[in-house]
Amino acid sequence: MLARPFTGRSGGQMVVAFALMVGVIGFAGVLALDVGLKLSDRRDAQGDADAIALAGALELPRDDLSNADAAALAIVSARLWAVANGVDPDTELTLTVLWNNDDSS
Repeated sequence: MLARPFTGRSGGQMVVAFALMVGVIGFAGVLALDVGLKLSDRRDAQGDADAIALAGALELPRDDLSNADAAALAIVSARLWAVANGVDPDTELTLTVLWNNDDSS
């Protein structure tokens, strides 16, 4: 009724416009929530990966063990941290030790 004095038409088109805008705003809200949750999951996974790597790195280098034994100990330590913190190392994790024997620095 309020639109009639300005446009000379009935106000029915405002209902359609309002419904479309509610749909668009709702979609934008759902999209923002979904993207936020995905980024949060990614940040949590990166934090877990960093902590697992640091748990394994605490065992390296070891002067009292061979490189292979130290690498195996690092992997075991990393797996233990992962299990203790709710990360399944068999399905969510690949552990690899990269060893650089370059003593030139």
